[in-house]
Amino acid sequence: MKKKEGRILELETALPFRYKLLIFLTVFLLAVTVSAVFLETRCKIKNFNVTGNTWYTDEEISNALRTSYFDKYSVFFKLHYMFKGTPEMAFVDKISVKCESADTVNVRVYETNIVGCVYEMGDYLYFDKDGYVVSSRSEQLNDVPRIEGLAYKNLAVNQKIEVQSDRLFGEILDVTQLISKNQLKIETISFDSSENITLYCTDKNVVYIGKQQSYDAIIQALPGILAAAEEKTAIYRLDMSEFTPENTTFRAEFIENHEDGEATGDGNGADGAGGTVEDDGSEEGEGNDDSESGDGDDSEGGGTEE
Repeated sequence: MKKKEGRILELETALPFRYKLLIFLTVFLLAVTVSAVFLETRCKIKNFNVTGNTWYTDEEISNALRTSYFDKYSVFFKLHYMFKGTPEMAFVDKISVKCESADTVNVRVYETNIVGCVYEMGDYLYFDKDGYVVSSRSEQLNDVPRIEGLAYKNLAVNQKIEVQSDRLFGEILDVTQLISKNQLKIETISFDSSENITLYCTDKNVVYIGKQQSYDAIIQALPGILAAAEEKTAIYRLDMSEFTPENTTFRAEFIENHEDGEATGDGNGADGAGGTVEDDGSEEGEGNDDSESGDGDDSEGGGTEE
């Protein structure tokens, strides 16, 4: 009799625990289900807007910021951003994130102003407007001019480029920033042994600008001059070493046509018997059309190409 009463007592003490466990699991699963439904319907990011990015696509920025499964929900993404911040990315100064609503996130990318690069040991090292190397890559990016013809004392990521003199380095920054400001498509900036500068454009035009106290007037005039050359579907070698706001004259040697690529230049170079183009002195700096056509008109402001 005592054994039977003991078994009944044991059963009575065991059942409440099982019921409690069952109730706990039921509530837990219900809470998880409700939370999952709430996250999917109320907190899932549907609009992930990225602005200010040119070096990276919207998808690349999104992938860099949302690294975990739960980052697709605004509440978790906001916590992630608050505690861990944004990742470091080449060519990016900072990234600001704003959760406009439960399903909308706005991202603003503030990019580093890359003005040029140098090629060293198989890599392109990109530097900003202050002369600091910000990144190293194996390929040359579009619209970033490469500097050639100089010897460097120091080339390392996150450090300032060192060349032969501070004055020369100042010229590099001056020219590269002017090119960026005027949106010129320059592939290479080449220095010779006397520190004279030649610009090699992506459209194959070559512009010799020499060594100047200031490069503002020349580079500000180049967009209009190169646009005029493009309209003629021709490639030129331009000598603008004597170009000033007061003397808007430059020499232009015809090299070849864009269309057939047949070289027809006289081979004398910009310092040879090339045509003298009289610039009209306008803001765009376009050269005189008659002088570039080589029609032999020696009227005022005109010239000839031999």
